[in-house]
Amino acid sequence: GKFTSALLDLWHSFYYRLSNIRPKIFLRKDIFDREVSEGLTDKSKLKNFTQEIEWDYNQLLNIAWKRMFERDSTILKDLSIEKTYLSRYKPLDTYETIGLIPVLEEPDNKDLLTYLLGDRMGANNKAFPFNWIKNHISDTNKKMQPRSILSLFAHAAKKQQIDRKTTDYVIRPYNMEQAIMEVSEQRVSDIQEEYPDLKDIFTSLKDRVERFPVYENNLLLAINDIKKDQNAREIINKLLNIGVLYKYKFRKVKDEQRYHIPDLYLPGMGLKRGGHGGIQIT
Repeated sequence: GKFTSALLDLWHSFYYRLSNIRPKIFLRKDIFDREVSEGLTDKSKLKNFTQEIEWDYNQLLNIAWKRMFERDSTILKDLSIEKTYLSRYKPLDTYETIGLIPVLEEPDNKDLLTYLLGDRMGANNKAFPFNWIKNHISDTNKKMQPRSILSLFAHAAKKQQIDRKTTDYVIRPYNMEQAIMEVSEQRVSDIQEEYPDLKDIFTSLKDRVERFPVYENNLLLAINDIKKDQNAREIINKLLNIGVLYKYKFRKVKDEQRYHIPDLYLPGMGLKRGGHGGIQIT
């Protein structure tokens, strides 16, 4: 934090004095918010010099297609013959240094996912593949990590290789649904490294709260039991800010607030969906 703050302070002090030098600093937003000192000179003004770089969902899918095409170039021919996705939408650019770059937009990606997984998937076979994947790899802030979507396709493909059941699609939807467990476990492992002070929340919450959504008071009791020396309300706010927790919107006017955890984290934390927000203090 001190190093990052000093670097940004140096950059800002040189901005006008050395106008011919325009270095760029690439810094994750959560690190800027969390680590950079509030006492930094004109921290709020630094935001006027920032430009956010974010992945959108279709770009992440294009990363998956790039990996798939580069692993097996024959799929280009197969897909163009069977569904003519590639020839119809011209979704590929080729660069000498970085190779094949798919540039499919949402309608193209929906078509391709339908080809790979079928029309519907998920509980009761009601979800469109495009929506199902998006909902299962997003945190509460609608942020998606490239690693999560690549891991989802990779684990689904591995499960498909050992699956003895026949399917009309490239990947049986069930295998994609089962792959979310490995994705969730990896994401939980990653976020524990990012926020080591919350590690015991990620590992021990399942021993106090069996199912989500959970009532606010029950969640406070559970966190107090895990973090006896810290303010449970502050921990809830931090979990909300980093996209692990969100306020459950389905409630009656007089009901107590409930909180939920997105599917990206729920199975990896050993938690289950449903129930009445019960609590077990051990």
